[in-house]
Amino acid sequence: EGGKIAGLTDISNVFLEINLPVGSGQKYKIGQEVKIEIPLIKKNIVGKIWTVFPEIDSATNTVKTRILIKNPNNEIKPGMLASIKE
Repeated sequence: EGGKIAGLTDISNVFLEINLPVGSGQKYKIGQEVKIEIPLIKKNIVGKIWTVFPEIDSATNTVKTRILIKNPNNEIKPGMLASIKE
């Protein structure tokens, strides 16, 4: 009684979080379109740079970047692997 029985998640838009090498992170700008490969669903799609975090991870010398991807058919699921195609 009073417990959660279901949860709803809107995945019509999803974020890809990727760590880019410091040098390449500087060439990506907020709003820029990038090509993304998602091997599990065998698709190449376009996303937009949403955030380029200002912090550099000193252990990996990378910058975390968040990319917005439209997902109208809900094909992309949280946790799927993806990469930027250059």
